[in-house]
Amino acid sequence: MSGAAASRSGGHRIVTPLLVISDATAAILLAADLLVVCGSVLLRFLFNAPVEWADDVARGLMVGSSFFGAASALARAENLGVAFFIDKLPAGIRRVVDAVGALLVTVISGYVAFNAIKLGWLTTGQTSGSGLPLELTFYPMGAGALFMTVFAADLFCARPVCDVIGGAVATGLIVGLYLAWDFLGPASVPSSGTLMLVGFFITLFGGLPIGFAIADRLCAGAGGPDLHLGGRHAARRHLRAADGARHR
Repeated sequence: MSGAAASRSGGHRIVTPLLVISDATAAILLAADLLVVCGSVLLRFLFNAPVEWADDVARGLMVGSSFFGAASALARAENLGVAFFIDKLPAGIRRVVDAVGALLVTVISGYVAFNAIKLGWLTTGQTSGSGLPLELTFYPMGAGALFMTVFAADLFCARPVCDVIGGAVATGLIVGLYLAWDFLGPASVPSSGTLMLVGFFITLFGGLPIGFAIADRLCAGAGGPDLHLGGRHAARRHLRAADGARHR
């Protein structure tokens, strides 16, 4: 996503306090993670008294701090991306591509937040190997992704109205063309792995932040059995092929 993305989010009356909360949460979780790791190492090394729950807690704190830190970076449009190719586009086309990227980031963040919170709900009552509640690993991830969604939506909506409309229309056309292709000629649609690879490079070269380019492909290819878009399409193609074979 281009650095030209609107920077008004820094002064937005809703985003500004959320950014302060996100920064503080990321810092607190990171500090707690360091304390747990250092304390566990020292206890193991000096007193031969390992802490059973240290790995689980450190892992959860690291995930939470990573997501809140990524949310803060997104709010400041500081995520790393490849700008070499998109910089060569004409100004008008580039604005539309940037808007498409901003919309994708919003959708991906919301998708990750939904599934992280869902995983937290599904694992409620389950415990890790050390006996800690398993859902505590997923809820901080979902909360951080929710912050990402709010920040990404703010950056997207901060663009000129014509760019927002152009990005939404372009995204809708791409999705519509793919769905039409899958419906009319399912046998000619490449495999999910091929689509994931091609989509990754297109989004990466289109200026999408690297982390979101990877997440976009993972969301499309590994969203879970009930949310696996590629898996549903593949299953539908197999059913159609079987139905055609029966009629022949």
